[in-house]
Amino acid sequence: MYKVFIVVDNPRDREEAAGLPDWSSLGLQLAGTFSNGLEALQEAERTGPDIVLIDVHLPGMDAHVLGRRMRERIPGVQLIFVCRSADFDSAKSAMRPDERDESWAPIRIPELPAAIMNAFGNVARESAVLKEREMHLQTIKDSLPLQRERFLRGLLQGDYRDCGKETLDKRMELLEISPPEYGEFRVILVHSAAGQAKDADVPDSFLFMDRLERSLTPRPDRHELYIGIVSLSDQCLALIVGAERGALNLDMPAIDRVLQAVYDTELSLSRLLSVGVSSEGTFAELPELYGQTKRLLEENPYSDRMPRIVLHEEIGEERHWREGMLTASDKMLFDIRDMIYSGKNPDALLLIERYLSGRASPWTDREVREFMVLLSATLQRLYVEAGISVNGLLLFFLSLWNKLQSDTGREDIVGPIDSLIVLARNQLLEEQRAFYDQVVKDMKRTIMKRYTEPITIRDITDGVHLSFAHANYIFKYKTGRKLFDYLTDYRMEKAKSLLRDGGSELAAVAQQAGYASLFHFCSSFMKATGLTPPEYRNQPS
Repeated sequence: MYKVFIVVDNPRDREEAAGLPDWSSLGLQLAGTFSNGLEALQEAERTGPDIVLIDVHLPGMDAHVLGRRMRERIPGVQLIFVCRSADFDSAKSAMRPDERDESWAPIRIPELPAAIMNAFGNVARESAVLKEREMHLQTIKDSLPLQRERFLRGLLQGDYRDCGKETLDKRMELLEISPPEYGEFRVILVHSAAGQAKDADVPDSFLFMDRLERSLTPRPDRHELYIGIVSLSDQCLALIVGAERGALNLDMPAIDRVLQAVYDTELSLSRLLSVGVSSEGTFAELPELYGQTKRLLEENPYSDRMPRIVLHEEIGEERHWREGMLTASDKMLFDIRDMIYSGKNPDALLLIERYLSGRASPWTDREVREFMVLLSATLQRLYVEAGISVNGLLLFFLSLWNKLQSDTGREDIVGPIDSLIVLARNQLLEEQRAFYDQVVKDMKRTIMKRYTEPITIRDITDGVHLSFAHANYIFKYKTGRKLFDYLTDYRMEKAKSLLRDGGSELAAVAQQAGYASLFHFCSSFMKATGLTPPEYRNQPS
């Protein structure tokens, strides 16, 4: 039952007000009658009434002061101001300007039953809303890990770009997420190289998350990091790592701690993992940091023979990605370069899905022709960059153009586009092989001069004025190894020499070999040699 207080100083009026309604039939309980506001307020704080009747001419504490304090201390309480019929006009005219709304308007005592029914309805509605909200909050609490993971996944994927800071803060408070407000962040993307066993009753991603969370439990002797773990698929996890500004930049061991936990978990599950580590950024830049890690692993800068950790600082970023200014032509140029120079088979369907996505198939003649014009212009840019005549390309393109018909479907253009890309790939690769030796020589020279620096692969490829995919293709074609593999192996040979000399601390060896992260150096060394650096140093000559 809802509780009612009556605060009226005149005993006869108080008795009349108490006897007017049939409280029990209304689902109400008359929980107390009071002659002054102070007593009523003290009891209200103890028992929490739902409806309070207040005499407008209450002595001592002013009726409106009592009303405001009731509302401040008991959220949702319904107030009814009453007065004698003879005093009604003066009571109404004495209302203050900021109190001229329906909830503060006085009524005559005979009108009390109707007012109580109205207040009862308000209490019931607010109670229902409150109950629903409490049930919703309990549901969220019961599923908090799932809701928290969904929110973090949305952060990485850019679902909350348009949300204001206040909205995000409230959502994170509800989900008990507390990243550093003005911190620095990195995103670590972990991809499993092996597939899930068909008869496994628990997905490896669940086991990985559970063991990783336990291994990352903060300890007093370690830096306090914010770490959010997000499952993206059965084979892919993302870690959001945050710390107060300066900690991640000045203290690489903070990241090493996370990478060590990933490595230990990898060993416990006997899985081979590829790990991409983004550069540093702000909380608002999490989608961009996540994009960096995706591109690190998608570009596959290392050989499949050796899954390993790759830092964004080692690979760098295409200029257009850094500037965030990719036009449709730039995007297609990036895709076509990768398709031609990565050694993969041409995939016209990938281009179609990317540049005609969201449009119904069969596509209109205009849509297909716009796509073909963009493709032709992109290929011509590559030909011009390589100093090759575009005559053969244009003749082939014109023959395809004349074959295009209205109501063209996907199956009608996949084959012609594949043929066009194969032609371009063969001509571009064949014509440029004459200067491959010089390109490889220049890249090796850059590595020899700058391997101790935090140089990126794109720093090296920019030096020969080629795209990452093109330079990587050339290097692998001539040496049998990808550029990143060569840089890593070169650094490992230098590290071996330093370890054999025995005069340098391990951290100094890592730094002189070009590694800012000691764990990253040790992990790479072990993957390359099968030994830890101390084991290698201590082995017999």
